[in-house]
Amino acid sequence: MISPLKKKTILGIIWAGFGSIGSQAIHYIVLLILAWLLEPEDFGLLGIAMMFILFTQAITELGFGAAIIQHPEIKEPGLSTAFWSNLLIGTILGLLTYKGAAVVTEFIGDVDAAPLLEVLAVIFPITAVSVVPSALLEKQLEFRRLSTRDFASEVAFGVIGISLALLGYGVWSLVGAAIAQRTFNAIMLFWIVPWRPKFQFSYDSLKSLIHFGGYAMIAALLNKGVANIDYFVIGRWLGTEALGYYTLAFQLSVVPERRVIAVIQRVVFPAFSVVQDNLKRLTSGFKESLRYLYMVLSPLTIFGIVLAPWFIKTLYGDKWQASILPMQILVIAGFFYGFEVAEMVYYALGKPQLRIWIIGVRIGLFALFAAIFGVSNGIVGIAVSLSLSVAIAASVSFFIIVGLTQSSWKSILQPIWNALKSALVAGLPVIVVLFVFRDEIADIQPGLILISTGLILVTLYILTVLTIYPQFYGQLRAGFFQVIKK
Repeated sequence: MISPLKKKTILGIIWAGFGSIGSQAIHYIVLLILAWLLEPEDFGLLGIAMMFILFTQAITELGFGAAIIQHPEIKEPGLSTAFWSNLLIGTILGLLTYKGAAVVTEFIGDVDAAPLLEVLAVIFPITAVSVVPSALLEKQLEFRRLSTRDFASEVAFGVIGISLALLGYGVWSLVGAAIAQRTFNAIMLFWIVPWRPKFQFSYDSLKSLIHFGGYAMIAALLNKGVANIDYFVIGRWLGTEALGYYTLAFQLSVVPERRVIAVIQRVVFPAFSVVQDNLKRLTSGFKESLRYLYMVLSPLTIFGIVLAPWFIKTLYGDKWQASILPMQILVIAGFFYGFEVAEMVYYALGKPQLRIWIIGVRIGLFALFAAIFGVSNGIVGIAVSLSLSVAIAASVSFFIIVGLTQSSWKSILQPIWNALKSALVAGLPVIVVLFVFRDEIADIQPGLILISTGLILVTLYILTVLTIYPQFYGQLRAGFFQVIKK
């Protein structure tokens, strides 16, 4: 029989997966429509403004969300203390951002983004009020409700963004969409979660939250920094048009893969925290999470490399052709991002400082590669720099996790290799055929190639998995039906 915790974890993954797929589908349909209606420079200007918002947002959260999830039992006045602390910091950051928008955007790359940043500053207090209710849902593995929130937020993003773009508001349609998304996120959370903040504040609770949350905040801050350092380099030295092309490539390659990773991370962190004193169960859960994660990441990586040219040509048109090669390179980075699930082991074991060290390694490597060859080779060079730094940092994290879990390197690599092997076996024949007959297919409609090649790749991958790793389907099916069984 499956254990109650494992049952709830699998159910959480299923709901989080459905929510991620649904919300991501809406997001990319909206992104596609906005790419038709707007120019690359619009996306570049928003990228400059959002770069600062996303980086400093970790300060607003203070790591309290992670602290609430990791703490075995947390109640009032700790929850209200976290809420009011987040709101205070969020409000202060919002005001400082509004006042300093011109200085910030000039430093990042384009002062024309200053008016956008002034308006986007409202995101800080909006995000702050969402931290505690979101953490409570994650702690309870209530991912069905979180999926509802994600879905509604993406609908708001699309309705506002497309409506404003059709009315001719240009880049402001992207600003409106970003604010609407976060506003609906907060509204949905307080509609779903019965908890309400009380007018209570405890310095003892604050100290307890900061003890763990401080490390989590630093890790999140560094993570946001490393997640936006490529945007900063491009915006600062290559210009807003280049940043627009890179933004689209990143959104189509890394973001889908990282959303898959986030599904696993959101579910396994509270589950790992429950068994933090049982290393054997924690290690088993970590290996199982890698198996399911890379069964999705591996085909996304291989298929992304193969299909990128026809995907861009079919859906986005000639004006976005410069995004193709960066997209193909960045999907490789997305594959190595998958090992970020190890972060949940660090957190569950109360060692968030390890995550800080790993992120520091990645930042240093990216800066080195970008300085040596990245900037001189444009957005392609930046994409290569990012992918190399992520791959090396993932390798370092791998060796740390082997030691922490007292596992063999082979036992941890095995689920990753099984998935990658299946994707390679499915993808390589298609790559060879496309290369050999490249002249013959040059005159065929890109859309026809995209659909037919995509269907062939998916079919081959499923058949390969069932052939090379037949027990996976049985395990997945058994786990699913045990979860949904009354």
